[in-house]
Parts: sequence; C-alpha cells; structure tokens
Amino acid sequence: MLKVKEYINTIKTNSKFAEERGIAVDRKILTWKERFDMCENNEKGNISPFTDKIINYQLDHWKVPKQRITFIYQTEIIQFYE
Repeated sequence: MLKVKEYINTIKTNSKFAEERGIAVDRKILTWKERFDMCENNEKGNISPFTDKIINYQLDHWKVPKQRITFIYQTEIIQFYE
C-alpha cells in the first residue's frame, strides 16, 4: 500500500495511474506576476523593476513556487504549489 506522499507523487507523475482512479490533474506554470503575488509583503519591497529574467531569478532565490498543480476528483479539488 502506498503512503500518502508516494500516492500524491504517483498521481503527479503517472497520468494513467491518476486516470484509472478518476483523478484529473491540471498543471499551470505560474507567470512571474503570479509568483510575485505569492511573496510575503516584506519580500516585495526588495525587488526592483528589472527584466523578467532577473525577477524570476529573484523569485527562485526566495523559493517561490513555479507551478500550481490541481487534482480534481468528483466534486473535490485540491491545489498545491511546487
């Protein structure tokens, strides 16, 4: 029997496994603006108006997630970020 963490990772990485269980998986790569909105207010003051590449670099440095993953099962929706 799979542990919860293993089960979630299997669903994320194996579309056939998810489909067999009736779970739809939706992935969305976040824009730098969406990632920036996730930052805490004290971090937002530390960024200057630079290029997208520099802003993404800073967001990576702050370990702001790059994508949203959504699991949909019947009427239940679970979202998390990585």
